[in-house]
Amino acid sequence: MEEYRDDSYFVCDDDQKAEWCLQQIEKAEAEREKWKAFYAERMERVNAQCDEKVGVMKSYLALYFATVPHKKTKTEESYRLPSGKLAMKTQAPKYEYNAADLLEYLKKNGGEQFVKVTESPDWAAYKKTLSIVGEGVVADADGQIVPCITVTQPEPEFKITK
Repeated sequence: MEEYRDDSYFVCDDDQKAEWCLQQIEKAEAEREKWKAFYAERMERVNAQCDEKVGVMKSYLALYFATVPHKKTKTEESYRLPSGKLAMKTQAPKYEYNAADLLEYLKKNGGEQFVKVTESPDWAAYKKTLSIVGEGVVADADGQIVPCITVTQPEPEFKITK
């Protein structure tokens, strides 16, 4: 089928034209994927080059920082330059633990005040008991209206599948 250039004159009014439209969509999506892969690979290379350069420059600055007198506070040592500040920050300790083991330990050793109890509705189970009545009013299996739930019905969505 010929290439349709002016969309204002094209009318999709038979199976052949509809099939052509589907083929055009497939071609456009294939083109998009080709370029997406191309640019993703290029971005990976650019990011790697930039990360390497930044890493090298940071190591130069760290070596320089060790040689100059710098201001010290409780959490940081710093040295000011016209274009920025070099700083060595004290890091907070990192704790690693298994939540289940810690919970068991707290329960056995009188640490209940450090155990959280979380209540939340079981929406998946409760939703199965609901039905939509009239203008989006939700009623439970007993016919009782649940005032804290609202329902909106989205418009149908046109889809193309393969």
